[in-house]
Amino acid sequence: MAKALATAQVQSVREITKKADIKKTNKKATIFVLVLLISLMVLYISYLGYNYYINSRFEYSESEAGITFYSKDFVVKDSLNKILDTSEILIVFNIKEKDLNYTENITESIVLFNSIFASKNVSTVTVIGVLNNRGNLLSCTTNRGDYYTNETIDDVNCNAMMDSYNSKIVVDFPNPSLKSSSVYLYPEESYLNIKSRNIEDLMISNYLILKFRYPDLEKTLQDIEEIKNNLEGVNLINDVNQALIDTNTEIDTNN
Repeated sequence: MAKALATAQVQSVREITKKADIKKTNKKATIFVLVLLISLMVLYISYLGYNYYINSRFEYSESEAGITFYSKDFVVKDSLNKILDTSEILIVFNIKEKDLNYTENITESIVLFNSIFASKNVSTVTVIGVLNNRGNLLSCTTNRGDYYTNETIDDVNCNAMMDSYNSKIVVDFPNPSLKSSSVYLYPEESYLNIKSRNIEDLMISNYLILKFRYPDLEKTLQDIEEIKNNLEGVNLINDVNQALIDTNTEIDTNN
């Protein structure tokens, strides 16, 4: 009788311990689920807050080919026409110090903008700005509107030069940490800012901007290619590539 009672007590203790372990496990699982739900809610609220922030700053938006255009004051097409309706435009490519070895990634964009604007009798000045990790301008290299010029100037003179132009296209180096690729239009200030997640989105953004402005873009591109094929010893892409190589060399020398 005593042995049976002792066995029953041991079994009861084991059952109580087992139930306690189950309760602990269930409690941990419940806490994990709650933390996960709260984290998802925070992310969702942050996403809504981000969208509200963007939409509150930009009255108009339009998406095409995965690129969202945000515009202040006017609808997207009118904003682009207002910004690009000029005889002279400054094109700024911002790169960070760590991106100096990858400037070839923006070569196609430089060539595309300069080629199309030149064909439309719009003068362009290209600037490559070097930023620190905080986004502050350290120095820049510019062609001063001449494909064969390659001049490096300090941040003060570079900012002064950029402020002297009314119409600007500012291209940020692709950043994979962005939520999406976007183009921000400021028609009253006559400038737009391209923020892309990758090189492919950057080229799509460039193409869409030019397509909005120039409906005959495809024909213009064909004409440019034909002219390049017919002219011996003239290769704009090589010229720009060489300018970028010179830029890297000069920046490295200064550092």
